[in-house]
Amino acid sequence: MTTRLLLICPLLLATAAKADEIPFRFERTITVPERDQEELVAVPLDPDVFASTEDGLPDLRIHDAAGNEVPYLIRHPADTETVAHIRDWTASHPTLQPLDDGGLEIRITLDDDDPRPIGLCLDTPLKNFQQRIRVESSADGNAWQPLGQPAVLFDYSRYMDVRNVCVDFPETPHRHFRIVVDDVTAEQQSELIELTRRLKGEGETEQTERFTIERRPFRIDRVRFRYKVTTTRVEGLKQRDYPVAGFKVTQNEDRQTVVTIDTRREPLTALTIDTPDRNFSRHAVLQARSDNTAGRAGEDAGWQEIVSGTISRIDFKSLQQEQREIRFPQTRAGQYRLVIDNRDSPPIAIESIQATGNVEEVVFLARPDEDYKLLYGAEGSTAPDYDLAALKTMLQKGFKPSPGTLGPETVLSNAPPPIRWNDFLNSRRFLLTVIVILVVLLGWGLYQATRRIGTDEESSDAS
Repeated sequence: MTTRLLLICPLLLATAAKADEIPFRFERTITVPERDQEELVAVPLDPDVFASTEDGLPDLRIHDAAGNEVPYLIRHPADTETVAHIRDWTASHPTLQPLDDGGLEIRITLDDDDPRPIGLCLDTPLKNFQQRIRVESSADGNAWQPLGQPAVLFDYSRYMDVRNVCVDFPETPHRHFRIVVDDVTAEQQSELIELTRRLKGEGETEQTERFTIERRPFRIDRVRFRYKVTTTRVEGLKQRDYPVAGFKVTQNEDRQTVVTIDTRREPLTALTIDTPDRNFSRHAVLQARSDNTAGRAGEDAGWQEIVSGTISRIDFKSLQQEQREIRFPQTRAGQYRLVIDNRDSPPIAIESIQATGNVEEVVFLARPDEDYKLLYGAEGSTAPDYDLAALKTMLQKGFKPSPGTLGPETVLSNAPPPIRWNDFLNSRRFLLTVIVILVVLLGWGLYQATRRIGTDEESSDAS
């Protein structure tokens, strides 16, 4: 009997360990772009995947059509902003040709390593002018075609500090450019006035004003071509809105509004309340409860505070400011609780809750003419240990993955209902069971020892 009881615990542990080998419960096809060679593919994960996977996504695999595992990495893509900067360089070796109509032709051939220009500037020391120019381009230096419409360069310093010596045009691969300046000799009225007065006796009989007209050439110091350079700036992790599964608003005896929010365990970073109320400022505490503590006895069982802050909305005449968002470190929980302190003020009406979180995606190398699928939902699985050096190097070198998409969720027919054996082994029920078994074993051992002592005493008396 004792031997049998001693075998119970190892047998239970072995059974639990074997039961932990749970097959994946869900499967999704992965649609990847057409490709004739190996390509990086990034597949964003959606709420269906988060709802059925554990923290850290250890129970997630990618298989090819033959059922072989495909190495992948999980990443949080960055939210980037592309910024355009205008740069310029001075054209080298321009050639000049005066035209019969008084204009001037400037020809420039770009070097092979010069970028494609999107405009040019004619730097001049002159003030107070207005000059019309035309820009043309050519692939061979013979057949010319206009780049945009004729432009006017000007300087109106006499009236205001307004000046423009540049012209924009569409980007072109042509390397030959011709700039035509119309009538490079411009007339300018002198600011000096010659005044003649005729007098007769004490009275003035005639007054003559004479202005001097000066003809001056439109001097060009240099020609600068302009080009565009784009840079990518990281703004943080890419985020998206996640739908809230539901929420419930209650009032407790501590004069608090309690908002219980159900989610699908997405990687959330912010919750925003939508309320019609105005002119309030309330202290709020956000709590989260992990799935393995849900359902325990006691209203506060398993709740852990994530962050505290203030929610407010001030709306009075021209004064308008609000803070209805609670931000917190990324958290995957099935349920959240927002506790708002009202004190003696009336409760805030909560109409809806918006959830925001990080985007998570799996990146893998897709072969040509190969189909792939995503499997997930094997609770208690250990995260795979792949060789990811190649994938990380590709991403670090700037190779952008092609976007992939997930198909409808399919429940695998051979997947039994999940059993959280790790949670069971750590539960109070299992510990009580082990204690009862040990007590029974100890009692049985004491009983057997007592019987043996009694038998030995009877044998001694008989002898």
